[in-house]
Amino acid sequence: AIIRCSFFNYNINWNYGLLPQTCEDPTVANSEVDGAFGNNDPVDVVEIGDRQGKIGEILKVKPLGALAMINEGELDWKIVATSLDDPRASLVNDVGDVEKHFPIIFLLILFKWSLLRMLEYFCLLTHLIWYNFQGTLTAIRDWFRDYKIPDGKPANKFGLGNKAANKDYALKVITETNEAWAKLVKRTVPAGDFYPLFQTFFLAEFETNFLQFFVSNILYSFFLSSFFSVLVFFNGF
Repeated sequence: AIIRCSFFNYNINWNYGLLPQTCEDPTVANSEVDGAFGNNDPVDVVEIGDRQGKIGEILKVKPLGALAMINEGELDWKIVATSLDDPRASLVNDVGDVEKHFPIIFLLILFKWSLLRMLEYFCLLTHLIWYNFQGTLTAIRDWFRDYKIPDGKPANKFGLGNKAANKDYALKVITETNEAWAKLVKRTVPAGDFYPLFQTFFLAEFETNFLQFFVSNILYSFFLSSFFSVLVFFNGF
């Protein structure tokens, strides 16, 4: 998995990246997830290990489960995984092990008074007593459900009964999206079935049509330079 550079309205509590050589096919409706079509992106990975990764870092991960997020009507898989280098990697082998070995504790803050030290101590004691254990899978699902709400967008939905599928299902998703990526690279799908920018990215990466990629970028660069030259010329008057 490759840790990606993403910007959200509030912090994400896990390493967030993608699986290379995967593509969520926008031409295939998934009958198991409300008939949603793929979002034409690589498969996302949520790595739940202890260490905070760096942007662009490549991690070897162990898939544990999958969340079928429906993002603005499109299927956007979230593979839950842990780094093979994590101290608890050997303890988790399927989705059922996640809640046991990766619990998240949220303290319920009832109130806070700072006028009297006695009340402050009482609040601290209340924080320690009134806490709620929320599993990692639930926390991940709720985070991705709500993260677009500050932008004025509706909450995302989830298929598969609103629960995380097991490891075997996650591996099935990875296999299917890898096959979709292979079709894209080998040009075995009709032109226009995939988003052109995404297609061009893979063509450039694997140099299957280098001349076309090179010429198109030269023309694009020439257009931009000409455009800005005209702007500078008119701004001079």
